[in-house]
Amino acid sequence: FGVGVALIKYVAEFIGKGDYEQAKKIINASFTFYFIIGLISVVTLFLLSFYFDYIFKVDIAHKMVIQRLFLVAASASLFIWIGRTFDNILQGFQRYDFLTIGNVLASVFTAISAYFIFSNGLGMGWFLAASYFFIILKYSSFYIISQRRFIKMEIIFPYFNKEVFKKIFNFSIFL
Repeated sequence: FGVGVALIKYVAEFIGKGDYEQAKKIINASFTFYFIIGLISVVTLFLLSFYFDYIFKVDIAHKMVIQRLFLVAASASLFIWIGRTFDNILQGFQRYDFLTIGNVLASVFTAISAYFIFSNGLGMGWFLAASYFFIILKYSSFYIISQRRFIKMEIIFPYFNKEVFKKIFNFSIFL
């Protein structure tokens, strides 16, 4: 959508100018946008969990597995979408050190969990849940880091400011 790139750009620009209030507006608008996309994603994945096998003619033996995978994805998608806000805030601050550490740790823990999950005969549903858990944990740590180290702010939700959304989407469309 380009919202992430706009968030990165405007956080960097406004923080560089010392205009924390404008940066906070961009962050709140982006958070609201990602929340809306996350809700759409939850509903879509939830509905697909019941109808995917009809649409794509899935073998009956795989129906339950596919349904579980969609339900796991649906339950995590809202948190993952809103978590992208905090990933992009750190990018706006050009703090790739925290981003790299978070990504590496999430990958390592996902790999370790994969070993234990698959060696104990659990299935893809458990692996997907563990993978999403570590992604959500990573984004949660990005939230804490951005709040404590860079920009102390209260997330205002829902945040609808026509001018701020116009600014974000004009830049997004430009890309």
